[in-house]
Amino acid sequence: EHIETFADIRFKVEETSPRDVCRLAQFEERLCGSDGRYHTTSSKVIQPIVEPAAPADGHTGVEHLQATWEAIEALDPALAEKMKEMTRRY
Repeated sequence: EHIETFADIRFKVEETSPRDVCRLAQFEERLCGSDGRYHTTSSKVIQPIVEPAAPADGHTGVEHLQATWEAIEALDPALAEKMKEMTRRY
């Protein structure tokens, strides 16, 4: 909730390219479209901006990421209610 007070835009990470986020943040195209030659991390190691991809072994498949409201409510009813309210806003 705290981040919502500062956010300029919202997007679904599973539907948005990291390169597009870079461009929305108004970084130079030489960084956003880079193959890694111009993008450096704080450790000064050159890192390309890469598109996300699921591992070939499928260990992040949907069947492993399922949750139900009932399971969340059983863990923390107050948090579940806050989560439901947030889903209605989005």
